[in-house]
Amino acid sequence: TRGKLAKTPFLRVDTGDPELDEKLKGYWKVVTDYGEYTVVKCI
Repeated sequence: TRGKLAKTPFLRVDTGDPELDEKLKGYWKVVTDYGEYTVVKCI
C-alpha cells in the first residue's frame, strides 16, 4: 500500500538464489492501489 511504501525507502529482494536476487535488483513499478503504481528501488 502507499502508506507502507512511504515508510520504506526500498524493497529488499531475497529469493534464496543469489544469481536471481542480483537480476531483480533495480527499479520496479509496484501496484499500490487499484490503477495506481509507484516506482521503487529493489536491493
